Amino acid sequence: MVEVFFFRNLIIAASLVTSFAGTMAHAQIARANSENQAFTGAQNAVERRVVSIAAGETILAALLRIGSDRVDAQNALNALARTIDIRDIKRGDQITVFMRQDNATKRLLGFNLASGADRSITVTRTIDGSYRSRELATNMQRRTLRVAGVISDAGLVASVQELGAPERAAESIADAFAYDVDFEREIGPGASFELMYDRVSDARGAVVREGEPIFARITTLSGRSIQLYRFQPPGANQAEWYNAQGQPARKFLMRTPINGARLTSNFGTRRHPISGYSRMHAGIDFGAPIGTPIYAAGDGVVGRAGIMGGYGNVVDIEHGGGWSTRY
Repeated sequence: MVEVFFFRNLIIAASLVTSFAGTMAHAQIARANSENQAFTGAQNAVERRVVSIAAGETILAALLRIGSDRVDAQNALNALARTIDIRDIKRGDQITVFMRQDNATKRLLGFNLASGADRSITVTRTIDGSYRSRELATNMQRRTLRVAGVISDAGLVASVQELGAPERAAESIADAFAYDVDFEREIGPGASFELMYDRVSDARGAVVREGEPIFARITTLSGRSIQLYRFQPPGANQAEWYNAQGQPARKFLMRTPINGARLTSNFGTRRHPISGYSRMHAGIDFGAPIGTPIYAAGDGVVGRAGIMGGYGNVVDIEHGGGWSTRY
């Protein structure tokens, strides 16, 4: 009786253990499947953005511009600052950013910053929500790409982009010739262009940075051809454009401090559109869509900024030597 009872208990116990183990195994498999599905979903939801640092913009501002959570962005920059001096990050530098939507927050997973052609800095979010950065020696490959064509009705920048050049490279060609070319009178459908720029890829072939221009040419409607080369002299803070004789393309003042605009009123005597009498118009008027960037024609100090009678919003810039411009 005792032996049978013991044996039956053993069988019952074994059955319970088997049942419990099976239940646990099924639970673990189900949880693993659930985690795999969640991980796969998270992977699918990861957003990759390549961002160029704009003029006067900090890397924090660039991250916020694409929607990153402010706390995440600041913590990530604190980690980056432990590896490099973030003041060395300059206009045109590119970062590859990875984010994921987490309810109402766009969570910053990390980013990669190319620093020169042979190294990169990676900032990643750890499992506890903190960030760490590390510098990687990388085997970068640099390729020089070329686009050339004729300007269409869409304009210079759009025509360059239509041939596959990135936005940064396309905009650089307009910046390069701002001091030598009157974009209103000399550039239009039928004028031609050529642009060469670099693309840097890592050992896996992924693009780390592209759009760094090195050569640009424009042939105006009158047939005048201008060639410029981008170069960073030793000791200079950034690269600048130069002609074939080594003279800087940057002049005292730009000829056209606005891109993509139409000339609405020239310099000289004109009939006043409201009062009807003729008077001297000591300026040049451009028409452009709201939000079009307007550049200072040259370096200087702001002398006035505010409302000024019939002019409306006015900015005066003193360039020295008795020269000033008004916008």
